Amino acid sequence: EMSPPLIGNVTDALENCDTLNVQWTHNPTPTTLCQVYIPQDGLPTYHVSRWLRLAAEGPLDRSKNLRHVAVMTNPRGINRHNVPRMQLIRKHWQSLLIFLEHLDDVLDDVRKIIDERLAKLTAISNRHQPIIAMTVNKGQSQLLANFLCAARSKNLDVSRILVFVTDAESEAIVRNLIS
Repeated sequence: EMSPPLIGNVTDALENCDTLNVQWTHNPTPTTLCQVYIPQDGLPTYHVSRWLRLAAEGPLDRSKNLRHVAVMTNPRGINRHNVPRMQLIRKHWQSLLIFLEHLDDVLDDVRKIIDERLAKLTAISNRHQPIIAMTVNKGQSQLLANFLCAARSKNLDVSRILVFVTDAESEAIVRNLIS
């Protein structure tokens, strides 16, 4: 019987890795957690599927077959994804209504920003290449940082990326990343 080698530290464990995928998991209950990694040809995927031994309804039952469940489903069979209450939904609809009532003004502002960006880019590259527009808030800023760093590491041109930030923290991060 073969067993995996015992590696005493992270540096030695990663010594022969050209790429590394890391998955954080959480098993808050006293259930047996198994991990399955399936190599895939073609486009990479990092999707995580969750499976539990559950009947159509009810708690964990070891006599049942594994079945696909929502990621937030707990061993009691309860999906812990909290759907917003109607009061919160109405509040957000009001915000959306304000935005939609001013959409023409917003689009005019966006066009001005894009035209300014295009004027700067025309001097250094083809004006007819696409501009990628993104929005980011503090909660997504690490994803943006990862995207930009990965693009640069592959020598991709990031000068045609236009980022609209929604808060001061994101603006600071974007400014640091593009400077």
